[in-house]
Amino acid sequence: MNEFDNAHALLAKAEESVKTEGDEEWREYQKKKILEDKAILYIDQAVNIEGAIEILEGILSDDSIRPSQKATTLYNLGQAYELLEDYYKAYDIYKLALDYYDKYEGHGILYAKTLNKIGVSLLRQGDTVTASQYFDLCIDIFRRLSDTNNYSYILTLGNAARSAFSMQEYGRA
Repeated sequence: MNEFDNAHALLAKAEESVKTEGDEEWREYQKKKILEDKAILYIDQAVNIEGAIEILEGILSDDSIRPSQKATTLYNLGQAYELLEDYYKAYDIYKLALDYYDKYEGHGILYAKTLNKIGVSLLRQGDTVTASQYFDLCIDIFRRLSDTNNYSYILTLGNAARSAFSMQEYGRA
């Protein structure tokens, strides 16, 4: 059994256990969490992206979710559209996520990662100048935060270099 099948089997077990454990409020929360985990699994494995979009849009339509959860769900939805190569839709969704992170989470790791994703969407749309500005903002935030998220920081540096190469700013790259 591969990792995807194993993760899918574990989610199915979790869905079964949620039916009988805890009070109604806890069960409803867990059902949403499991659905979102399933959507993330689809996105991570690049399978059933349309199904992931449907799940995430269903979660977003629920008025009871917390703003921070809404931001994360929007971020995941943006990733799904990115996988479908709909970079304009991904950009719009990442911008919504950024607004929620800005209001409710502050300028932390998730905010910076969303800036990076917006930059990537713009870069793929051919707008290297604006993408470069988003990458620069993201790099500044990562520098302020510390090096606890080196992978995302290095990824952003790489994207900034791609943007600079596109604009033929070889020294900056």
